[in-house]
Amino acid sequence: MNLPQTTAEPDDPDRLPPARRRRARRLLVPLNADERDAYFRALAHRAAPTFDFFIFSLLTGVIISAGLVLDQPALLLFGALVSPLMAPVVGTALSAVLGSFQLFGRSIAGLLIGAALVFLAGMAGGWVSAEIYPPPETLFLQSRFFARLLWPNFALVVFGALLTTYWLARDNRKALVPSVALAFALYVPLATAGFGISSSVSFLWPDALVVYLLHLLVALLAGIVVLFMMGYRPASILGYSFGTAVFLIAMLVAFGAASTGVAVRAQLAIPTFTPTATLTPTITPTLTPSPTATVTPSPTLTPTETPSPTLTPTGTPVPPTPTATPVFAIVNVPGFDGGRLRDAPLGNTVTILPNGTVVQVLPDDTVILDEVEWLHVITEDGVEGWIVSVLVQIQP
Repeated sequence: MNLPQTTAEPDDPDRLPPARRRRARRLLVPLNADERDAYFRALAHRAAPTFDFFIFSLLTGVIISAGLVLDQPALLLFGALVSPLMAPVVGTALSAVLGSFQLFGRSIAGLLIGAALVFLAGMAGGWVSAEIYPPPETLFLQSRFFARLLWPNFALVVFGALLTTYWLARDNRKALVPSVALAFALYVPLATAGFGISSSVSFLWPDALVVYLLHLLVALLAGIVVLFMMGYRPASILGYSFGTAVFLIAMLVAFGAASTGVAVRAQLAIPTFTPTATLTPTITPTLTPSPTATVTPSPTLTPTETPSPTLTPTGTPVPPTPTATPVFAIVNVPGFDGGRLRDAPLGNTVTILPNGTVVQVLPDDTVILDEVEWLHVITEDGVEGWIVSVLVQIQP
């Protein structure tokens, strides 16, 4: 007996059990296989790197490099505002969730090309800074900040990756705003690494690169979590496999664990806390000791005439304490008009001391930060400040 053949029809949402209806409403991806295939392909197309992505990545790198050279955080933020939509990050996360080697290779290639453009722009900025400033002046505060692993930056990465992935899957126009935060957290450390490799500030190059790699890994894992919760799963209709997805995710996690281990063992990008001493030196030492004597009058009351009371000094005179000989130095910066006098080591500029200016080096007042020695000096006009030791010549 032959039974009539029937064709599979997609489930009617109105006839689904209540639990499945609630699940279908929560998921972006429909339960129907053909529609799920269309959603996967549409998101993969939106996440593919374009020519605009590379052009704006280069422009972003140039602006961020200018911000590092001038030590201006406003330029760093402006560079992030003109950055492209960080779609390749979402594409890499999507390829790991779906287990697509083809999508993974295309997305990773786009990320590497965009990263190379930003890195090269940072190198150009470091070369410019080395030509403009003497070596000690390349220790800029902004570059030092983004070469450290700090929890606010990780929070910015997670926030940007979560919202960028979610809105790119729904409406790519709304993904532009959180993408700015993601680009800021990724491209600024990357440009800082390029800046450090060509500006003679050696510790910036490996530290900032480790920061970029760990930020990128956190962004990819955050994107994977969002896509998985939105209903993106490996599907056989597209040739994706669950095993491939597990392999790609495990590879990302292993890479992140290895990078973290290297950073901890080599102390790369680990913040160091240096206690700041409050020093109150005097400008000119003075001699204050003097011998002291106690006067003991001994009057005698007699009917006869007696001599006047005599003063008898008591105690031992204290010898004067020798004072340190003042140390003077002359500002001498070859190839430049003078050196910067700052209000603190790596602080704000107080004034520019021309070459030939004589300053007094205050005693017992030297600070070493990142292998650079800073001297506390005072000018003939009474202006105190800090200057790098290699910018002055100590007079014998």
